[in-house]
Amino acid sequence: MKRLHLPLNQESFNKVECGEQTEVYITFNTYWYNKIEPLIHEDSIVVFSYGYTNKKISFLIKDIEIGYGKSEWGAPKKEEVIILKLERRLN
Repeated sequence: MKRLHLPLNQESFNKVECGEQTEVYITFNTYWYNKIEPLIHEDSIVVFSYGYTNKKISFLIKDIEIGYGKSEWGAPKKEEVIILKLERRLN
């Protein structure tokens, strides 16, 4: 199982941790596409950290899409992003 490590700001981390936010958005560019593309074809885990601290939470990735996210969850308006859909929390 492959892992992706992502730091989140306080607001996003708290929403993901309590289950309010079930998707996370990543800028759609060549760098991020190349990092995430190998995760598409197998079961993968995303590990979120609260900034660059040791506070971490892990989730199985349910699906990865390219599209338009919800602005209330931090997605830019009218800009395509990589959408990580979260399945269930592991810790």
